[in-house]
Amino acid sequence: MTTLVASALLKPLIADRLPAGITPLWFETKEEALTLAPQADIGWFDMHDKPAMAATIMQAEKMVWLNTIYAGLDELPFDTMQARGVRVTNGAGLSAITISEYVLMGML
Repeated sequence: MTTLVASALLKPLIADRLPAGITPLWFETKEEALTLAPQADIGWFDMHDKPAMAATIMQAEKMVWLNTIYAGLDELPFDTMQARGVRVTNGAGLSAITISEYVLMGML
């Protein structure tokens, strides 16, 4: 079994779409995230509190994949993740259409 640790905010969006073999563990607070992180094979630790997000990633010692919606990842512990062989996917380009429409409307 592969364990996903993710924010409970994502549960209504992805819970029924997870493939067989994925066991989700949902967190609501940064304290819960820190507690669940060591179980994560896949982590989705998006938090507004970037130091708490980095601390959670540091606790996820067996994690092999980190997913995040954030495009900017400067505050993450990349040295540690690289040493552990963690793959990272992020939200680069996720808001490209929305931002381009906003800019175009601002010009008009």
